Amino acid sequence: MTPTSKRRTGTTPCAWATVAALVLLGACAVPGQQPAAASKPGKLSDALPWDDVGSFTNGFSWVRRGDKWGFIDKTGNVVVEPTWDHVQEFEKGFAPAMRGKLWGIIDQSGKVVIEPHWQSAWIAERGIFLVQQDGKWGAVDQSGSLIIEPQWDLMYSFYDDLAWVANGTFPDGAKYGFIDRAGHVVIALEWDRVSSFFDGLAAVERGGKYGFIDKSGKVVIALQWDKADPFSGGLAQVWTGDKWGLIDPAGRVVCAPQWENQTEPLNLVTGLMAVKRGGKWGLIDKKGKVIVEPVWDDIGHFHEGLAPVKRGDKWGFIDETGRVVIEPQWSSTSSFSEGFASVDFPGRRGREGYIDKTGQVAITPQWDFAGTFYDGRAYVWLGEIGSRKYGFIDKTGQIIGDSSWDDAKSFTEGFAQVARGDKWGYIDVNGKVISEPQWDTADDFHDGIARVSRGGKWGIIDHTGRVLGTP
Repeated sequence: MTPTSKRRTGTTPCAWATVAALVLLGACAVPGQQPAAASKPGKLSDALPWDDVGSFTNGFSWVRRGDKWGFIDKTGNVVVEPTWDHVQEFEKGFAPAMRGKLWGIIDQSGKVVIEPHWQSAWIAERGIFLVQQDGKWGAVDQSGSLIIEPQWDLMYSFYDDLAWVANGTFPDGAKYGFIDRAGHVVIALEWDRVSSFFDGLAAVERGGKYGFIDKSGKVVIALQWDKADPFSGGLAQVWTGDKWGLIDPAGRVVCAPQWENQTEPLNLVTGLMAVKRGGKWGLIDKKGKVIVEPVWDDIGHFHEGLAPVKRGDKWGFIDETGRVVIEPQWSSTSSFSEGFASVDFPGRRGREGYIDKTGQVAITPQWDFAGTFYDGRAYVWLGEIGSRKYGFIDKTGQIIGDSSWDDAKSFTEGFAQVARGDKWGYIDVNGKVISEPQWDTADDFHDGIARVSRGGKWGIIDHTGRVLGTP
């Protein structure tokens, strides 16, 4: 399935035991940087305070200065001083933190909740933490008291009040079962592979065949599939060979295995999923019913009620019932955004422009590339690589502000990155420069802030271009 969006851009818990085990085998984090006041925007912003800054998660970002780690909030204020040898992201109000080579748990104020004397520590759920000692996993509560003795080679979070555990050599020599919150084995360690419980059922595998068990350990859907994913929304994907289909919790086949593509996530807005059979693409709904027969050479994602579809080398659009709204006629297209889709007009120099949802030309083709509209603006360019110049247009096709940028990215939260040479800055929707091109790296704005770097140092700026947290 080919992505069709033209936007350019600069964990959920893992259900399956073998993948989650990779997380458990070592607590690790990614790099970060520090803050306090705020600089004034100008030709060149204040010095950046950190050697690295992470992405914000749950309102906090890890930061690093030298070889010490801490956390800042979205104002740039330091909430956990950089005194730790490593940290991981906050989750459910807590974060693993390392001192020396041992891990503990801190809260969002920096208070030590679990002292750092574990090989690894992991947030299982609020108030319960998985810990590793001498290569074995167990659990402690928020007071640091052991509630499950470290005894398992692998252990995962509780779902439906049960957590899978395993002993043996990962991956092929391990056997999996389940424990309750008191640490009692309630389903024997006899499975070659398991998923967590969802909707009262867990997928299990033995001898290369998959089925499902209930919380008593009883096999309720026979081991018959070559692969099976956990249930979600009352359906589970199952495979026979390299073809997949859908079953319900009673084990009834809702949609026989016939689809060839790697599974696409269900679109939660439309309730549709792209499927492939015989080299052609179609759509099914969340009940497995075929909504669009697989007749298309490619199909994109739905946006604003329409999805791009390809026949031969031409693209058009269908609606959520499968009705062709715009006949395939374009060499390439983006998805619709803010009522417009950019399309390639064959055989014309400066041949990209925009259509509306009826397929009528809304903005005359005149650019070598026409980007996707966000915040009422789209970036466009003219010229070949090396001499290409970027600008932004409004929905009438009028250029807004400067059109001589060396690079540009789409608007988010009313601001876009623009480049002069190899340095990045930001403009607002009126084309006004709010941060002069000076950054080696400039991320999208999210919740009012963006990460930036210059000369190996990192920090965050706000919508005015001020560096936040400058000492």
